Amino acid sequence: MKLSEQKTALASLLVELKAAEKELDVGVTQTRGEEIDAKFAEADSLQKEIDRADRVFSFNGKSREIPEVVMPETKDSNAGEMGADGSRIVGYAPMGALFTNSPEYKEYVANGMGRGTMAQVNFLKGLNEPHIAITQKMVEQKAVPTVGSGVILVDRKPGIVRTTEDDRTVLRDVINVSQTSAPSVSYIVEDSYTQAADMVAASAVKPEATVAYSEATAPVRTLAVHMPVTEQQLQDIPQMQNMIDNRLRYDLRKLEEKQIMWGAGTGQNFLGILVHASVASITRSAPAATQNLDRVRIGVTDVLVAGYEPNALVIHPYDWEAIVLLKATTEGYIWSIVTDPATGNSRVWGLSVVESIAAKNPAASTRDMVVGDFRRGATLWDRQQATVAVGFIDDQFIRNMRTIRAEERAAFGVQAPKAFAKYETAA
Repeated sequence: MKLSEQKTALASLLVELKAAEKELDVGVTQTRGEEIDAKFAEADSLQKEIDRADRVFSFNGKSREIPEVVMPETKDSNAGEMGADGSRIVGYAPMGALFTNSPEYKEYVANGMGRGTMAQVNFLKGLNEPHIAITQKMVEQKAVPTVGSGVILVDRKPGIVRTTEDDRTVLRDVINVSQTSAPSVSYIVEDSYTQAADMVAASAVKPEATVAYSEATAPVRTLAVHMPVTEQQLQDIPQMQNMIDNRLRYDLRKLEEKQIMWGAGTGQNFLGILVHASVASITRSAPAATQNLDRVRIGVTDVLVAGYEPNALVIHPYDWEAIVLLKATTEGYIWSIVTDPATGNSRVWGLSVVESIAAKNPAASTRDMVVGDFRRGATLWDRQQATVAVGFIDDQFIRNMRTIRAEERAAFGVQAPKAFAKYETAA
């Protein structure tokens, strides 16, 4: 039975079962009760089939947005993507697992983790990447997690290969991310654009669009964090992997989000979206916006009118909670917020919702929400390596302590200020 036929059959059954409620109130014969039970079972079966089909369609729609990674089946296969070291990608593993199984770390531990020594591993992906590609060369060098003697365990992840943890939408999911190998990035800022396309007669002069550009430079900055550990923790491989994956990498991701939103543009800071002088607040008075939910839709309009396609809303959890809990005068919730069944993430007015504490101004008590075309409006340039290192600082030698350090280098720039509309939600 086709999906459309299943839905039609289910609708018909629900009408019959609704009518059967009155019969059940006054009592039914055993035969009639069995008939009603059979219809309930049939409706339940149809609902499960429909739900399964809907999940498949949602998953397929999401998976089409991300290039498929081909996993070679044999060592001699020529299929699959190529890694940065020039050999084939054969799987994926968490960054913490790759660090603790690296030759550098194993040698460091085997040599007694002495004073004046350290282990440092450079990764070809940023610390925001939860799973790092394992290449054939890494397998041959045994620089990947192992089970037993000489048996390589490739941590292959089925389904969608994500760039961030599969928990909630974060800024890296909605913003444009690129690579750079330079110490700074020079880019063009689109200050204004006037559409001029028109219908023209044969041999007539074609209309010229008016655009104003300026040049800007975004220096590469270092984002870093470290934490103390004991010698016992260093020798506890699972604990080390957990600290790298769930502590240091998470800490850097939060710093990155704060810098993208509120970087002061001075010293070692990015120039963030909400600090950029040309990203103006919403000032329209009509239609009247008495709720933040209204202002989100006004922001969508402002970005569209400016010639961009808004793809996300960045909002503080406090302000998103207020929107989610909005009720009508009848005490019913306003169902303008939906959840993407494929990811479990929220959407409002067609926008992906990024709940982030980075929406709060770190230098004040104010909060802002931002509607924007984050794909075309700004870019985060990864300078390369994510680096994890362990060694001594200060008097840790006499206390049997070490320090783990994680860092990455990146640059950020707002290329189209008019692609964003912000509104202050809390003074």
